[in-house]
Amino acid sequence: MQKNFFGIMFHHFHDNKNFLKNPGSLSADQFYKMVKSLGKKNFISPDEFTKNYKKGYIKKNQMCITFDDGLRSQFEIAFPVMQDLNIKGFFFIPSSIFSDELKILETVKYFKENFYQTVDEYYEDFFIKLKDFEDLDLIKNKVKKNYKKLIIVKKKFPFYSFKDIEYRFVRDYLVSKKVFEKTNLSLFKKNKFNYKKIKNMFFMSKNNLKLLIKNGNQIGLHSHSHPTKISNFSYKKQLYEYSKNKIILEKIINKKISSMSHPCNKYNNDTLKILTKLNISTGFLANKNLNFKKKVKNNNFLIPREDAANLL
Repeated sequence: MQKNFFGIMFHHFHDNKNFLKNPGSLSADQFYKMVKSLGKKNFISPDEFTKNYKKGYIKKNQMCITFDDGLRSQFEIAFPVMQDLNIKGFFFIPSSIFSDELKILETVKYFKENFYQTVDEYYEDFFIKLKDFEDLDLIKNKVKKNYKKLIIVKKKFPFYSFKDIEYRFVRDYLVSKKVFEKTNLSLFKKNKFNYKKIKNMFFMSKNNLKLLIKNGNQIGLHSHSHPTKISNFSYKKQLYEYSKNKIILEKIINKKISSMSHPCNKYNNDTLKILTKLNISTGFLANKNLNFKKKVKNNNFLIPREDAANLL
């Protein structure tokens, strides 16, 4: 197997009962078959991966399993498969899932999958409501100007439709988090969706994290609130995000944390300095594009991963 990544990145899993299928999600059977296809012996534990990577001798086919966002479906669907196969992984957790803060990205995901017949219907509603807060014609013109960039993104993530990519571009780059929240809160109200009730259905609990640790997995940082553009934050604000993330998670698992993944693949030089300051030794990207033949400062924080959905 020829590859230029060291980790496989997983997000959503589905069983079409408690967890619905969505773009990029995997079933337990797909997860099991993927591990078997890539070779169970090639998946090494987080502790072994960290130790070997630091020494620079990860073997050609060796890799690790990683999970982002602290999603309940990972615990309910993927974790039992891992136990059956006796493999371990990294779980990167945004600590805001244990607070009363609105987790807007995942809440919206649940909302559009459960209150609309198709995701395109949600997109239509979203842009209609967005007109209450933004100049929609101006936004559409900016999308057109960036059409070529969106095509490149589509090639990198073929499991997303072009409408998915267009919506994500508007969400992440053309409107503020405040406007995004306001727009969706208006849609929640219109559809009589009580978003405060889904927290326990969607995210892992503290006990879930403790059980993952007990079974030899590793818990890592993913920022506190999972901003989509943390690289735009000041040094002080980034330090707050990662320090708070570390304090909360370490208190839950009663163990020091030394790994992380960059939320939405965003970071800058301040991020890397902060990770060093917090004694983090291993950090993962959300892509596999980094040229590792070229020496890069803070290489340990820029470990490439492949999205599991691309491997399907």
